[in-house]
Amino acid sequence: MAQNNFYLQEQKRLSEADVYSLSKTIHLLQQIGYRKFLGKSGNRTCKKHDLQLYKSIMHHALELYGDKLKFRTFSVCITILGEYKGELKREHFCKCENWVNWRPAEQKIIEMGFCKSCFIPPGNKDYYRYKFKDNWKHHYTEYLNQDHVKESNQIRARKAIEVKIKRGITGFVNKGKNEKLILDAIEHQDNIIIDRDYKVSKYFPDGYCAQTNTIYEVYEKFHYYPAEIEKDEKRRKAIQKKLNCTFVVVKDTYTESYSEVNIENLDIKTYEPYNKE
Repeated sequence: MAQNNFYLQEQKRLSEADVYSLSKTIHLLQQIGYRKFLGKSGNRTCKKHDLQLYKSIMHHALELYGDKLKFRTFSVCITILGEYKGELKREHFCKCENWVNWRPAEQKIIEMGFCKSCFIPPGNKDYYRYKFKDNWKHHYTEYLNQDHVKESNQIRARKAIEVKIKRGITGFVNKGKNEKLILDAIEHQDNIIIDRDYKVSKYFPDGYCAQTNTIYEVYEKFHYYPAEIEKDEKRRKAIQKKLNCTFVVVKDTYTESYSEVNIENLDIKTYEPYNKE
């Protein structure tokens, strides 16, 4: 009962209190330091300090941006006046410009952010175009070069190929033009079986022979671009470390399809296991 009486008295005092002008409200917040009123009990602290100031903060912030505030809390109102002096810019709103980008957990306005309706996931190019404008390519490249992103993209691409193969979908490139002929020729010459659907860790090599513990890779022309050479080397080392296997690379930069394969004419490089027994 006492609590209800206190609440009613406070509401009465608020209704009777005058409102400072916008300029005076901002001046007082600059003088006092608005951050002391941020947080869970900041509104109560402000009421205790100056009830008229509290009313002025809420009044002016809601008058300026009330239709753009998804969270009409005291914290966002005092931040608008205390930090930004009531002058928010385009970057303080979400991409669709419907809402002020207030983050309650962080107690701050996020620049160049998103609301739920206009959210773009960080892996999307449009996310970087919006966040970083003319410099977006640099930040997007940094994102793609992270190891966990590379691994995730590789797995996703391989799974997509697996689904297409199972559904009998054609018209996409997942093997080199001469890969099958080359591996068939090696199988015939060495009298072995090469598994073309073998998976090791996150990688899907072109072939694997369990009899000899050997990985086979056919490297087409694009494998010899500078960016690919580094990726292929990292991949080879990871596979050999995992299987302690021999790693055979067959170079195939011929752009047309072979009618037949002569093993003796192929450029083959063999990497021995790290630990020979």
